[in-house]
Amino acid sequence: MQNSSFTFKFKTMKNIYLTLSLFCVICTINFSVKAQLISGNSYMQGNFVEVGVTPCGSYGTSPRPPSGYHPRSPGGGLGFVA
Repeated sequence: MQNSSFTFKFKTMKNIYLTLSLFCVICTINFSVKAQLISGNSYMQGNFVEVGVTPCGSYGTSPRPPSGYHPRSPGGGLGFVA
């Protein structure tokens, strides 16, 4: 009896993982992300968030971001904008 219980649990967990994986794939397909790397500074723009990352990995770039981004101030860099 234990063997059939183990098989049932394994199939159930397999279905849960398969469903979760499929859900994650569908979610990533529906969202678009644009990213650029300029002089070591990373600029990432999603549907609701924009992030600027310096070459050392901290938030907030000092150079002006590319067009289409929303910097902190006119002529300023890009940090984290939601």
